[in-house]
Amino acid sequence: VKTMGPAGERTIPVDRVVRGPGVTDLGVGELIRSILISIPKQHPLSYFRKVGRRRALYIAVASLGALLWVEDGRIREARLALGSVAPTVVRPKSVEQAMVGRTIHPDAMRTLTQRVAEASRPIDDLRAPASYRRQVIGSLLEDMAEALAAAH
Repeated sequence: VKTMGPAGERTIPVDRVVRGPGVTDLGVGELIRSILISIPKQHPLSYFRKVGRRRALYIAVASLGALLWVEDGRIREARLALGSVAPTVVRPKSVEQAMVGRTIHPDAMRTLTQRVAEASRPIDDLRAPASYRRQVIGSLLEDMAEALAAAH
């Protein structure tokens, strides 16, 4: 993320811009000027799903975004982003590493649902209790496998 402010320009890694609810790494008078996005090589499979109480509400109870690079029917590389289950977006790197070598199949992901739930740090609020969010984020991992297996 490129910023501009009284002290000039600077670049901030995207995972450091938002530090928590209502807290950013931006200084006083500093604005986001641009966001640089690397286009993934070798065309990964992609998945995104948001679960909310109603379609009309933009605030999610939980969400999962994924990029998977697959070779010979097995996951070579995985990147996951868990939303609305912690103060900021979570990249569960241990789960990503555990996915490597597995097939894209719900049964292959089922053993990781508890690990992805443990990577989250949800709170209880008006939208959902923390226990429900953990359950949903695990279910989204299985849903991802079903959706991508059907498409692949």
